[in-house]
Amino acid sequence: MSRQEVYKEIEEAFGLVPTFFKLVPDSSLELEWKLFKRTQLEEGAVPQKYRELIGIAISGIMKCRYCALYHTEAAKLNGATQSEIEDAVHFAKSSAGWSTYINGLQIDFEQFKEEIRQASEYIRSKKGMELGVRCRDVGVDCDYVVRGRTEEELFKNAAAHGKSAHKMDQIPPEIVEKVRSAIHYASKA
Repeated sequence: MSRQEVYKEIEEAFGLVPTFFKLVPDSSLELEWKLFKRTQLEEGAVPQKYRELIGIAISGIMKCRYCALYHTEAAKLNGATQSEIEDAVHFAKSSAGWSTYINGLQIDFEQFKEEIRQASEYIRSKKGMELGVRCRDVGVDCDYVVRGRTEEELFKNAAAHGKSAHKMDQIPPEIVEKVRSAIHYASKA
């Protein structure tokens, strides 16, 4: 796309071409606009309002007044309330503070991981939740949700479902990794 074609798209989105786009060199303007449009304007797995609240939180930690202004206005345009904006900023402040504390004290990372895993299991069992993965989330054309109290049980149940519903004698390694990354907590059915 030519610079003028990119400008036309930007103007359709914003009603003007912001100066920061005018400063991008010709060689990367189209790429930068496509990336900006995809990450900042188009819907994704996380609804736009929450993406903008995340943007506000990051802006606060980075201390970027430009980003803070942009993401605050965009969050409001996507329905965020002042209370939600304040909560996002407070959450960022808390996270940054704990990060400083834990890193500064050089807490053992393996111990930290194990404690977080134990705490998550405890909270999940207390709330009556279990692990879940939907077949479709790992690239299989099926809406079945595999569940388990532990990761081991979930994989056992996934293997049984894969064998009976998808004629898989074993789960291929690439699917195992997709399953592992798609695991979420679910209410017990």
